[in-house]
Amino acid sequence: AANIVHRETLHPTGITFRGERADKGVEFLASTDVWFRPVNFTNAPDGTLHVVDMYRLNIEHPWSIPDDIRAKLDLTAGSDRGRIWRLVPPGFQFRQQPWPGKSTTAELVQDLASRNSWRRETAHRLLWERQDTSAVPLLRQLRETTQVPLARLHVLWSLVGLNSLTWEDVAHAAADPEPGIREHGLIVAGKHFPGHSDLQRLSFTAANDPAPRVRLQAAFLLGDLSGDDSGPKTALAKLALRDNADAWLRLAVLSAPAKMSGPLLGALVAELSATSSATAWEASAELFHEVTRIATAHHPQSSPLDTIGEPGPLPLVAELAIWSGWQASQQRTSGSGGTAALKAIQATPEWREMLSRAGSAMQDAQQPIALRLQAISLLRSEPLEVTGPQFEQLLAPREPRELQLAAVRAMGAYGTTPAADQLIAAYRRQTPAVRAEIVNLLAARPAWHPQLLTAIDQRTIAAADVPVVRRTLLLKQSNPQWLSIAEKWFGAKAQSSRQAALQSHASALTLTADRQRGLAIFQRECAQCHRSQGIGFDVGPPLSLVRNRAPDELFTHILDPNREVGPNYVDYVATLNDGRSLTGLLASETDSQVTLLRPQGVSDVVSRSDIEELLSSGKSLMPEGLEQRLTPQELADVIDYILHPDAVVRTGTP
Repeated sequence: AANIVHRETLHPTGITFRGERADKGVEFLASTDVWFRPVNFTNAPDGTLHVVDMYRLNIEHPWSIPDDIRAKLDLTAGSDRGRIWRLVPPGFQFRQQPWPGKSTTAELVQDLASRNSWRRETAHRLLWERQDTSAVPLLRQLRETTQVPLARLHVLWSLVGLNSLTWEDVAHAAADPEPGIREHGLIVAGKHFPGHSDLQRLSFTAANDPAPRVRLQAAFLLGDLSGDDSGPKTALAKLALRDNADAWLRLAVLSAPAKMSGPLLGALVAELSATSSATAWEASAELFHEVTRIATAHHPQSSPLDTIGEPGPLPLVAELAIWSGWQASQQRTSGSGGTAALKAIQATPEWREMLSRAGSAMQDAQQPIALRLQAISLLRSEPLEVTGPQFEQLLAPREPRELQLAAVRAMGAYGTTPAADQLIAAYRRQTPAVRAEIVNLLAARPAWHPQLLTAIDQRTIAAADVPVVRRTLLLKQSNPQWLSIAEKWFGAKAQSSRQAALQSHASALTLTADRQRGLAIFQRECAQCHRSQGIGFDVGPPLSLVRNRAPDELFTHILDPNREVGPNYVDYVATLNDGRSLTGLLASETDSQVTLLRPQGVSDVVSRSDIEELLSSGKSLMPEGLEQRLTPQELADVIDYILHPDAVVRTGTP
């Protein structure tokens, strides 16, 4: 859309990567021809880069173009055109090379070390297609002599493709100086030699590798090494504690087969008991909760402590995390009431005493957040009339937002009419982030729709705070009384025309803007879904993509967010078997679950077996109606900040 090719270089950041602009202050390629529309690339056989240029006057959907401008445009201009550009580096000289299809097997092996990715990948494909095993000794010879890491990677997978891989090849890859080769060595080891006698030793070594992606593969291997040997459990526990802060590595540890979870929990306790670091116990609280939940869900028992033996006195944060994880698994197994084992434990004096300690810790502002969060999770087993006042105290402005949100979600989990009343009563005193979560919880349960609509009609809850996708669901009321209220606030007549909103704030484009004020407005209104200067969350499109846009374009998309919505940023609605509905961007999906991403970076991971229906709303996650919260001056300020964030100096903590 910007008539440019932007280039970034990737740098490892833990398991994943971060991108940085490769060409400081300029783009890799830019054109003064506004019809230049680069849409694809390909690496050519001669080593050059070919750019596919769609070459059109307009590439926007007609809906995204204002009516007065669209009337003057030929939307088909360029439909008979198109270009392919060949990009070459400075001083490039074409060298005639043999066509790979006519190369000998030995020549194809040598091409695996080519700097030209097309030749390298084509040689790999042809070696596999020919299945000429005379390549095997040549491949191993290349592995010993080449200084090109990618060549050694091609050698490894070519041996796999020729069904000639040996354990010695795996061990060689696992000891390679290049982390990426070691990573792939572990992948093929687990796939092709799952029962090899040296696999455990290889996994132990990899668990201490300095490269995070190698340790990720080690976690997968260790999780599959079952049996009576305590070594894999201990190694996995050490890896889990070392990399607990990395969400991907933690997920790899939790993906171990269920039969591994119980022994892993015991190993985690043993490892941390050998240290006296309170910080380490606190940092591992969520890990303890999740491992216990998985372990006891698959192996119901009278107490989670049966899994870890006799560890001696545990720090309160670990004790609460283990019991809250166990409680969650029991309740999931048999509904909110839990299993007979849970009910039996809850009737004991020891349980009551633990809940009392949890309640005291939850209210103590001097306690670490990790401990207070686990206390909230555990206390959800108590009746709302007991916990309600305690949770309300956590909604005070002095409390961290993380605790406020956890308390709101805990109240929402009760699913009762009094719980909804309590959430509505707390709404007015909360920050925008907590308000948004309250509205989401109220709208997620159809049984609470009457209370939510009543609160909106009485102006206790602002109608503008209800996201578009939730408004659509509220308009499906079967009861005429509630449908009437929903139509009043969200029906066709109530929806102010987006064109009217644009006209009402048009003066924003002529006002003198203040970027420093814009930063404060960004924090208040935009940071829940966008990130800038380290502020906010990466939910919506990266703001770096709009900094070359004109202010009037940004103005239009802020006030009319559904005019043009990218497919990755469409809101989805998941209706669950228990009657609730969850919304958010479809962040990821697997064969067994989907992940929905909401404002503030909150994600809901839902098992496919719990989903009754999953539908795209066709709407943007960004809400309509921002003109009701922003004056024209504030809109001008925030637009100027978004376009020029580097010109603003941050002060204080957001």
